[in-house]
Amino acid sequence: MPGQAAVTPKKRNPCNCKKSQCLKLYCECFASGSVCDENCKCVGCHNIPKFDIQRKEAIAITLERNPNAFKPKINTTTMPSNHDRQPRAAEAHVKRKLVVYPLFGPSNPPLQKDVAVHILQHLDGPDLYNASIVNRLWNGMTMSTDIWDYSQLDKVP
Repeated sequence: MPGQAAVTPKKRNPCNCKKSQCLKLYCECFASGSVCDENCKCVGCHNIPKFDIQRKEAIAITLERNPNAFKPKINTTTMPSNHDRQPRAAEAHVKRKLVVYPLFGPSNPPLQKDVAVHILQHLDGPDLYNASIVNRLWNGMTMSTDIWDYSQLDKVP
């Protein structure tokens, strides 16, 4: 008809049920909440309007066992991206990361302790790893997988 959008029905695979009478969840038609059609190759089908009472009983029994049985299996809601994601509850109070400890002392004068702390506060992920390799080579630094904590650093003399 003019002025109306053509609606094409969603195509699905026809079922091939033999013994279930198409009233079990492994029947694609029944699981999708629709009735079997002329494309189906099922035997003894009761998932048709003629057997509406039996079909409704089967739906009720299935929903009693599994309330989510006829809901879509794929969640269409958008997942937050990595930068929007909040830390998990278990990791919220303690964040484990690779920590770089400079070997302070007279033999390593190029890097002062407060500079190292400032650098480590602003590095994350790959940047922290790359900085640890460069600093280890240039400034004689060591690496550790301890939990980062300011108490692990000595007071500046």
